[in-house]
Amino acid sequence: MNSHVGETAFVGGIRVAVQDNGHGIDDSFVNNVFTPFRKKHNSKEITGSGLGLAIAKKIAIQHQGKIGVTTAPGKGSTFFVDFPRQVVFNGDLRV
Repeated sequence: MNSHVGETAFVGGIRVAVQDNGHGIDDSFVNNVFTPFRKKHNSKEITGSGLGLAIAKKIAIQHQGKIGVTTAPGKGSTFFVDFPRQVVFNGDLRV
C-alpha cells in the first residue's frame, strides 16, 4: 500500500490530507470510521484497536477543526483534517 501526505491552504484555514491506495471503505460503514472501537474488518484482516481515527477526531475538535474522509472501495481513501487559520491555545491567539 502506498500513501501520500499533503496540505492545502484555503480561505480561513489549512487542510492536511493523507491519501492511500488501500482497500477503501464501504459506503455502509463510512459514517462509523470515527467511532471508537468500530472496525469493519476482523482483527485477522486489519490490525489495530479501532481507536486511531476516534482519537484523531477528538484532537481535531480540540483545535476547532474537523475531520473527514472520501473513499472508493477497492481504490483507497483520503482522510483530511481542516484547521481554522486562527486557533486559540491557552488564551493565546495563534495565526
